[in-house]
Amino acid sequence: MTIKTQNVTIGCAAILALMTQAAPGALFTFRLDNLGGDGQAWQNLWDSPENWTLNSGIDDGVIGIPDGADTFIIDRTSNVTGGTRLVTEGGSLLEVAGITGTGTGNQDIVLKHRDFALGDLEVLASANPFHIRSERDRSYTISGVISGVGDLLLSRSGGFSDGVDPDELITLTGSSPNTITGTIRLHNDSGDQPSYWVADKVGAFGQAPTLTLEGNSGAIGVASLQITSNAMGGEGAIDDDATTVYIGAQGVLSIDAGVTEKIGIGNLFVDVTGSGSYTEVVAGTYNNSEAWIIGDGTVLVGEPALSPVITSISSIGGGNWELMLTGESDTGYEFRSSPVLDFDPGTLVESLTPGDPAVGTIGGDNDSVLTTDENGDGTVRMMLTGNPSDFVRAQIPPPPPPLLSEDFEAVTSPGPPPDWSVADNGAGTAWTVGTTSGATTEPDGAANGNQCAGTNIGGNHTHSAVASIITKAFTVPASGATLGFSQYIDTESNPSGDLGSIRLLNAGDDSILIGGDVATGLEGITESWTSESIALPAVANGLSVKLEFRFESDDADAFAGFYIDDVVVTQD
Repeated sequence: MTIKTQNVTIGCAAILALMTQAAPGALFTFRLDNLGGDGQAWQNLWDSPENWTLNSGIDDGVIGIPDGADTFIIDRTSNVTGGTRLVTEGGSLLEVAGITGTGTGNQDIVLKHRDFALGDLEVLASANPFHIRSERDRSYTISGVISGVGDLLLSRSGGFSDGVDPDELITLTGSSPNTITGTIRLHNDSGDQPSYWVADKVGAFGQAPTLTLEGNSGAIGVASLQITSNAMGGEGAIDDDATTVYIGAQGVLSIDAGVTEKIGIGNLFVDVTGSGSYTEVVAGTYNNSEAWIIGDGTVLVGEPALSPVITSISSIGGGNWELMLTGESDTGYEFRSSPVLDFDPGTLVESLTPGDPAVGTIGGDNDSVLTTDENGDGTVRMMLTGNPSDFVRAQIPPPPPPLLSEDFEAVTSPGPPPDWSVADNGAGTAWTVGTTSGATTEPDGAANGNQCAGTNIGGNHTHSAVASIITKAFTVPASGATLGFSQYIDTESNPSGDLGSIRLLNAGDDSILIGGDVATGLEGITESWTSESIALPAVANGLSVKLEFRFESDDADAFAGFYIDDVVVTQD
């Protein structure tokens, strides 16, 4: 359900009157005319009583600041250029029951040096978002209801930090769904450290028209949004009708096992490289094979696929049967037969022929696939005498096995894998398979598992080196193929003479396939493993080829070089 609310501005006096009627503890207002700061004129400390006015109720802490069951109002719009942001410094857990805020977009509240727990958050209409910034490796939770028509920015900065850890979280939780109708942006402001948000309840993002998850373009600080099992049911964490989701630079959805988060068709766009151009994610079910998903759950864009239903089956004599099926439109289905109901996996029925009248089309290997028409309907005839017999079911054909797959886990170091090969120019750099230790500037582990392949694992590459690792042969189908792999690059900064590249070779003689460059100019410092997906050049379609991962160095500085893991080629 989509709820639209017109943005209106409400004065401080009206806010105060409303909150005075409802506040269970003391009600405070954040003052702009006092500077009980931390030595910086623009930072007003939460713990300084001179920064607060007690409007009503009894201060339960008797210390002149909002905490515990207290609530407060913050409106910096009249003095945003002069700073006066509200800052928490060191101390024990700080809790407050509620905040009503008018946003400036300029760090309205900065949380640092201590954990923080907030109950309700009401975001009022303003020209800029209400901005809560968290820094210095602490966690905070919002466990009440986030409401209001204003926009909300929750950012994390790695400033003055020893590194943000996976248990240092910004969590939206509680028993009631949020109702906010303004936009929400989750932004990692750090260039080299991760940020972790958690959606831990149904309706975590209310009816926000947009939800943006992003880091900084060109940086390596991941912006991760975890969706837990507590967000299952109803609309899920994200309202699939009301909210359009933008996953920007370094953004990932971390979906817990068993969780399927639904997003409406036309409501999900990704640009994980930060190119500035978002791509719509079409209808379908997506998992961690996508660069923008981690974890073992799934994201469903659009309605779930209809399960195929055999609506009728009749004998036409001679062991032949005619079936009518309904399912998804323009979708291919195969048929499995078994003498018992336990299809494990059953026998593939081949040599299908059209029904009478013919509805849908027959195709696939050995005429084993019925593709439904635009209405999702199809008719088919098949032979079911002897073995296979008795029970028949329809299913979407499983994806074909990969054309090439290597995770290096079963390879005896230093490798290479069976039917792979290595080559170098004798300058002291060679591709090896093994366990990395983080020595020099190499990765401190494989992308997955224990082993990977790399240039001189355990040390730096040498000068003026040329080294390659070449896969075993595989045949690219006429429809094409896609290479997926993880890579770690550590070379001189751009531009340099230390370069990685990937190209195709003719399988017969290992000669270079003209027009077969897959990737060139791989250089720089990634500092972490990245997942890559590259369509193989069309010139390879129909040919037997090999992939060559190649590294060349110049005579200047030496670094870790080029590392790869989880190499998979799938047909398109």
